[in-house]
Amino acid sequence: MCANVRCPTSKLSRQKSIAPIILTLCIIALAFVPSVQARDYQLAPGDRVAITVFGNTELSGEFSIDQSGRIFYPVIGAIELGGLNIKETEQRIATALNDGILVKPSVFVRVSEFRPIQVIGNVRNAGSFPFRAGTIVKSAIGVAGGYGVSLLTPGTAAAEFLAAEERLKLLQNSAWRLLVRQARLSAQINGADRFDAPAIAGVPEADLAKVVDDENRHLAQQTEARKNKVELLRSQREPMAAENTAIDAQIANERKQLDIIVKQIKSYERLQQSGLARYDIMIQLQLNAATKESMIGRLEGEKSRLRSGIGELELRVQDAEQEYIRLASAERLDVSQKLSELDASIPLAQQARRARLREVGGNSTIGIKHQFFISRLKDGATQTVEVSDNDLIEPGDIIEVRTELSELKTAADANAEPPRSSQ
Repeated sequence: MCANVRCPTSKLSRQKSIAPIILTLCIIALAFVPSVQARDYQLAPGDRVAITVFGNTELSGEFSIDQSGRIFYPVIGAIELGGLNIKETEQRIATALNDGILVKPSVFVRVSEFRPIQVIGNVRNAGSFPFRAGTIVKSAIGVAGGYGVSLLTPGTAAAEFLAAEERLKLLQNSAWRLLVRQARLSAQINGADRFDAPAIAGVPEADLAKVVDDENRHLAQQTEARKNKVELLRSQREPMAAENTAIDAQIANERKQLDIIVKQIKSYERLQQSGLARYDIMIQLQLNAATKESMIGRLEGEKSRLRSGIGELELRVQDAEQEYIRLASAERLDVSQKLSELDASIPLAQQARRARLREVGGNSTIGIKHQFFISRLKDGATQTVEVSDNDLIEPGDIIEVRTELSELKTAADANAEPPRSSQ
């Protein structure tokens, strides 16, 4: 039974409740929260939240928010979470648990799975897709199979040329964005709190600055998540140290009482030799001495377990710090592999575009213009705004792609090298 449950418990049983708390913290320390875990993120139907109540595994778990904005929580039942941010969610759950169930419960909430996005309009595979942190409009279109060619007859030279051109643009855009991410990850590994834009040829300065700002926000969120995780772990050390001090005082008190009983036993032994001591009193004193020795032994064992818990907690703090670096290193390796793949894919895409351009006569008279609109739920109402293909999307967004064909005088061959950072 947990230390903060409303029921009578001894001090020793309260001390034993430290073990499940440490175990819970260890599990949490190994799972960093997603990068968009902003405290002001508002929950909505389709989100899935992970709730941790320290020391109470039976009240911890993952819960999906239904269409009415509620979750069904153990013991309590339905809890309305739609429209609340993370901090408000923690407070609401803690308040519900504090109402006759737990005493001052410590609740931690994160979003384990964000509500999906939808991509509609002129794309190849319109539909619903999982949300991923850092996704922009162009990336969502890529997940949906790229731009559609429904305005042209499939199989014609013009349609194939436009498809090849869009693929090349998508690959080139992915390459320079990955270079920016690589710079951010290097800064993260080196412990920096921000980084400057790398010099990348052929990328508009405004687009580059926007992506760098987005990655710097991402870096700040990751840094804050690590800081919160470490502080959460370290905050548990002080009460554990206080418990250790209390146990030391209790052991000292028990030893004093044992010394008094031992002296009484020796006195009774002398009286017993003279035939003046009662046998039952001697037995009771010996039982008292054995009880005190047993209590001291249990307290020593509890103190040993507590010291072990404090040492393990310090290791978890170090692991939390190192995990931050390990995750960034693994992601940077993944980015490097993707850049290597793009190094091979972009030249092939350029060749395919040139071949399709020759098929339509060398000069294309067909131009294409895309418009992008995001419908987003905000303050209970849906708002639709026009955006650029480099704008970030949020969970639950509906991305609509509208396409217009126009005439172009010429179409220059895309013969530039894959984007490279000069740094």
